[in-house]
Amino acid sequence: MKLVLAATKGPHKGETFDLRGHDTFVVGRSDGAGVRLPLKDGALSRVHFLIEVNPPACRLIDMASTNGTFVNGRRVSTTDLRHGDLIRCGKTVLKVGFQPDDPVPDTREVPIQSGPISPEMLSTISYEGPVPDTLPALPGLTLEGELGRGGMGVVYRARTASGEAVAVKTISPNAIGSESVVPRFLREASILRRLAHPGIVKFREIGHRKGLLYFLMDLIPGRDADRLVKEEGPLAIPRAVEIASQVLDALAFAHDLGFVHRDVKPKNVLITTESGRDVVHLADFGLARLYHDSPMSGLSFVGEIAGTLGYMPPEQITHFRDSRPLSDQYAAGATLYFLLTGTTNFDLPKSVQKQLAMILRDEDPIPINIRRPEIPAPLAAAIHRSLSPDPADRFPDVRAMLTALAPFRG
Repeated sequence: MKLVLAATKGPHKGETFDLRGHDTFVVGRSDGAGVRLPLKDGALSRVHFLIEVNPPACRLIDMASTNGTFVNGRRVSTTDLRHGDLIRCGKTVLKVGFQPDDPVPDTREVPIQSGPISPEMLSTISYEGPVPDTLPALPGLTLEGELGRGGMGVVYRARTASGEAVAVKTISPNAIGSESVVPRFLREASILRRLAHPGIVKFREIGHRKGLLYFLMDLIPGRDADRLVKEEGPLAIPRAVEIASQVLDALAFAHDLGFVHRDVKPKNVLITTESGRDVVHLADFGLARLYHDSPMSGLSFVGEIAGTLGYMPPEQITHFRDSRPLSDQYAAGATLYFLLTGTTNFDLPKSVQKQLAMILRDEDPIPINIRRPEIPAPLAAAIHRSLSPDPADRFPDVRAMLTALAPFRG
């Protein structure tokens, strides 16, 4: 199913805009808008409103526009859209419609490896309903306590039958479009086992139990970078650059294999100490992309970005699904900015809509030397190059950024 916006009034009358899959689209006068309306409409903001669509669910978020967004004659901030709704922004009226999409056969061959999910199970497994109030027992695992939670689910500390401590990430599907959604997600998630790198948290097994998806991973002792900075304050320059460089090294490996993380941020940078040296492990690699590209994530965009906007590049907002390696580079640069300053590269307002609008206005980040004057000029330049609003102005790849940071590593 796809969302179709049909212009019924205004300069674009008669035109239609097709929005497919789980994605986000910005409507406004900006060149980066997914649905770009004419510059001559002075009542329309450059970034007027954002639509998240995951058919048949659809949500509109006004982006703190000057003249407001109206749905069926009522000014709205955030609202779910339904078939037949009329959206007015400036001089333009858009009619909301849902239409069947042409089916696309899934011809990809995805290797299935050993673990609780076998190839036979993948062909027959289906969603079993909502997760019960009490967490179901997971085969071969004893859950010992919660380690953390985020937009996708909860992470638990657990022990295997042999007594080994492990981490278990659970995902509860928010919405299911068909019986094929869960097995397809599990098939695609099984590819994550190819990410065998010392700087990436290892996926061991993938399982399914009573409507709950779970991922068995190595348990990394220590702290994440967000907690480290909040407890110790901004890090010494060599230490911060060393941590960021290890993140970039892990990203380079994954990018070579065609993987994009899409959620690099301090909370996903796990740090342990070995022989007095910081050792970095990047968590949740690829899960965010798989989950939010699938129908079972429901409408999750605003919830997901609540703690991530300081690390999300503009193109990941305007085209949610179309994240590229250069998006990871931006997030890594923003993470380094945080390690060195203890704050994000923008002074973000409290409202999520205003935060989104600020990032999408293509404003440059606050110069890092304003926050920390002693940072060497070449290092500051490298960080800000990675944070360019235009991906074409960033380093060509994360290895080039890694080379630029090399003189400042610990």
